[in-house]
Amino acid sequence: MTFRLLTLIAVGLAAGLAAWRVDLQDLFLGFQPTTVALSIMAAAVLVRLNRGMPTLDWKSLEPKGRKNLTAKIVKLQQEYLSILLINVVLVGVLIYLVVVTPPVVALWPEKVRRLMSGLLAGGMVLALARMGLVVWRDYDIVRLQKVLIDGSADKEFQATQEEAAEKRLSAMKGLRQVDGPPVVEWDASSTEGR
Repeated sequence: MTFRLLTLIAVGLAAGLAAWRVDLQDLFLGFQPTTVALSIMAAAVLVRLNRGMPTLDWKSLEPKGRKNLTAKIVKLQQEYLSILLINVVLVGVLIYLVVVTPPVVALWPEKVRRLMSGLLAGGMVLALARMGLVVWRDYDIVRLQKVLIDGSADKEFQATQEEAAEKRLSAMKGLRQVDGPPVVEWDASSTEGR
């Protein structure tokens, strides 16, 4: 199953169960901690949005891998924006409901309260699922960066080694054979008396 299908199933289940079993009035005690959690998630997304592209020597990277990496980073930034939008909408709805206060909400028809409860639960599961996806994509980008950086470093190391070997071969080709004195076998007894 794809992640999108799993997310749709999870959101649908959460929304359906909350609409069926949880009245909106019962959720008011959880609005404050939920708002804090959503705000922390939004702050984390803003920090990640500020990151931008990694600082690499882009010219040394293989073009296909570089294009793949930059495309994944742009896609990840779009995911961050979608999470931010979901969190802003959820926090806005929660703040509105707190401002309206429970006594006013109690006057709403039960179907509306249950529908709102289901929408809130589904939205929160969606926000969590999107955060999980973004964490996974972030990890995927780090793995891709590792492959590209290692490949670039290996290519540079190999080029350096080939250049050094070429210099050694050139130096060896320039050597000429020198005729020197003949080689005499060494006699250990001739050095004993010294």
